[in-house]
Amino acid sequence: MIAKTKTALALASLLALAATPALADTGCVKLDQAAAKGLFDKWAAALPGHNADLVLAFYADGHSFKPHDRDAALTERTAIRDYWTDFVDGTPRVTLGETTVTADCGKVVKSGVKTIAVGGEEIRATFAMEFADNGGTWLITRHEITPMAN
Repeated sequence: MIAKTKTALALASLLALAATPALADTGCVKLDQAAAKGLFDKWAAALPGHNADLVLAFYADGHSFKPHDRDAALTERTAIRDYWTDFVDGTPRVTLGETTVTADCGKVVKSGVKTIAVGGEEIRATFAMEFADNGGTWLITRHEITPMAN
């Protein structure tokens, strides 16, 4: 009888421990700072490749993208592809200024200041890119670029 009671108590303790949110396996995927930074770097490396589909592959279906030269976000994938087709044809280069990376459960947000050199023009802008874990593949779900006053 005592052995059954001890076993029942041990089992109850294990179940209670597993149910504790701070200690339970929640399936949360959280990247370290280096991996989170790498998401942006891979995207930026695709820009000068003159391949809009390669750039678009970093974006989740249903994402929103607000370019520096538009007042409203683009949400239709064909319109976004058309934008990137024109943009990558200008052989863009992106140089980062001050940035912040925040990594949380299944989400990374990189924001800050960047300079975009494209087609002989240089644009200084603030930006925010939100990446989300999509079954082990991190994709951009929101991307906003806002020009800064000179």
